Parts: sequence; structure tokens; C-alpha cells
Amino acid sequence: MMDMATAYPLSNFVGIDIADDTFPQIIRPANTEFVQENVLNGLPFEDASFDYVFMRFMALAFVKEDWARVVAELCRVVRPGGFIEMVELDMEGKRPGPESKNMFTRLSKGLQARGVDPVIARRIDKLLISAELMDVNKGFGSIPVHWGGKLGEAMADDVRCAMKGLMRFYTTTLHYTVEQVEMMMVQTERESVEHRTYLNFHYAFGQRPLGG
Repeated sequence: MMDMATAYPLSNFVGIDIADDTFPQIIRPANTEFVQENVLNGLPFEDASFDYVFMRFMALAFVKEDWARVVAELCRVVRPGGFIEMVELDMEGKRPGPESKNMFTRLSKGLQARGVDPVIARRIDKLLISAELMDVNKGFGSIPVHWGGKLGEAMADDVRCAMKGLMRFYTTTLHYTVEQVEMMMVQTERESVEHRTYLNFHYAFGQRPLGG
């Protein structure tokens, strides 16, 4: 958002997060504003406040039943003729090794037991269609993990951070020990290079009808 605000100084940008330490508080473009809020409680904006609404990487934040309500709230705050775009990661790696496949299977079952859809990324276009947006477009980009040069290493760093963030889930819900998780991470890194594993990032966007 900071880059966009710098590139488009005549536009105003509002960032929203449930945490209060996500955005810079001192050095930031003058055309930015940051709001701490939970979209599940409703966004603190009037109807039709924005020309463009963008939401990404919320797959672990919502249970399945939340998604329609969240998208409806995004539709509420976007102006008729405005656009909504979503980006989500498909958590199931492509071309996984055996340990990587086992890791995802257990993670998927654990998340689904809590009502979370680990592959919601594959259906975000359907969420926009169900919200009656027009001209919904979808696609995905593939990023290597642990191979493929700088891009693959950057993705590997993100995966490591994600695994650290999920450590408590693995140890309390899935009953791994910390040592087991760390060993699993080492093994999956090796497999990712050997099998040339990659992850798909899905996007979808659509337009609110002018009469909607």
C-alpha cells in the first residue's frame, strides 16, 4: 500500500488490520490512513466509500461460514462501478515430496476441524460471483519454493515465517513436538528442491454493478 500511495499521490489509501502494529505510525505518505478493525465486526465506513477494495491472505482468519459475510461487507463499502480484488494462497504445494504431502494432509485436517478452508484460494472467484459482482476475472501465479533463484528463496523465507507462526497449532492441535516440526521443516526444504515444489497464488476481481 505504501508503494501505491507513493505512485498515486492524488488518491487516498486506507489500510485495515486487526493488529495495531502492522502499519508505520510516523514515516508514511500523507495520502495514507490506517485503521485497526476486525472486518467481522463490520468496517467503520459509510456505504459506497471506496473505488477499489483489496483483500489478501486471510485464509486462516475466517471459518467457511464467514466468507460470504466478509465479501458482502466489502461490497457494501465499494462504490457502484468500483472494484473488489482478492488474493489468496493455495496452501497445498504442487509437486510435493512425501513428507511435504503428509504435512499438508495433517495441516488440512486440523484446519478443517476448526472450520477453516485451507484451499479457499481456489474458490475466491465464486465468492465474488455469489456477491453478484460483474465481469469476475480469475487467475493464479506460481512461485517456486527453495529453488528458482531469488524468487524461490524469498518464498522459502515466507514459508519459514508461516511455519513459525503455525508452531503452536502444530504442537497443540496436531500434537507434534517442537523438535518434530523443526525436523519436518528441514525435510520439506530438501524435498522442495528435489521435487521442484511450487505454490499457487490465486487472484479474482470483479465490479460492483452501477445500479447495485
